[in-house]
Amino acid sequence: MHPLSSLQADDLRSALHQVVKLAENFGTSYSSEGLSFGTT
Repeated sequence: MHPLSSLQADDLRSALHQVVKLAENFGTSYSSEGLSFGTT
């Protein structure tokens, strides 16, 4: 969650990147970033 009034283009790109990564990893690591915890 982020206040829209201070949202910058880099913030939006980062958020979209995280959504894409989460969708790619759905059902496996459920990670939205390069880091994974508790997976083998």
